[in-house]
Amino acid sequence: MKPIRITLEKLLLGPAIMLLVAACTGAAPPEPIFFDIAAWDSGIRTIALTEVSYAPRYQPPTDYDLERDLRIFLRRELERKGYQVVVVGDEWNRPNTDKQSAEQLVANVPTEADAAVALHVDFLFLPSTLGETNPPPSAEIAAEARLITREPVREIWRDWADATAGGAGGWPVASRLFLYQQAVQELADRLFDTLPDAGKAVAGDRVRSEE
Repeated sequence: MKPIRITLEKLLLGPAIMLLVAACTGAAPPEPIFFDIAAWDSGIRTIALTEVSYAPRYQPPTDYDLERDLRIFLRRELERKGYQVVVVGDEWNRPNTDKQSAEQLVANVPTEADAAVALHVDFLFLPSTLGETNPPPSAEIAAEARLITREPVREIWRDWADATAGGAGGWPVASRLFLYQQAVQELADRLFDTLPDAGKAVAGDRVRSEE
């Protein structure tokens, strides 16, 4: 039997073909957990950012101002997508553990807002010290965002994201505050990936949902 000769060119050919196919086909755009396409209104321009709620097991520690920082980054991301943002509610209140209904969320939304965004944190781990070595210190946060129109009151979009900073794959850090801010900012960057930009029309007449 004639021996099979494997050259460097042959070894590189397979991965090159796979990369070419991936580049031609393109990755599928991410889809939200829930999106009522038929109810989407491209006229939504002003969004009220309501108070953050937390799962009972994951209350924010008192040495972090998580409510304020989350809403700062979320507002920045919504404005980047073209929305005007009105922040409502008292960010200095005690953490809210209730995941409110659509009617409750829009009850205190100002009339100039077309819709409201509600954020519910369902996982939270923040470093208390940089002394941990096994595993290295990390910050993790996961949350769900919902978009509810004011008239009529209806949830039309919902998605979930998580973010991790530090850990075994992270760079050495000199401040636990840096880890915290990095995780919060990354969460905000991801959370609205599937929310259409302001004024964008969305084709379709069905509800997309993984549930």
